Amino acid sequence: MITNERQYRIAKRKERSFCQAIERFDAQGSERKDAHPRIRRAEREAMESQLEDLRAELAESAVLILAFLHSAGLREA
Repeated sequence: MITNERQYRIAKRKERSFCQAIERFDAQGSERKDAHPRIRRAEREAMESQLEDLRAELAESAVLILAFLHSAGLREA
């Protein structure tokens, strides 16, 4: 769980990094002959899963921040 702004910024950087890694992975897809297609598919799915988990954590953090701001009267509903 993301508990402060520093962790949120780090998580956002990781999200960008994961997206770039997936793009690189896809770009070299047909060039790599050292792994079976099933292994490559599993690697890709694992990266996507980690990215989805990170995005869910970021979304949860954003909801908590908005709820806090609303309860503190710093943001209108």
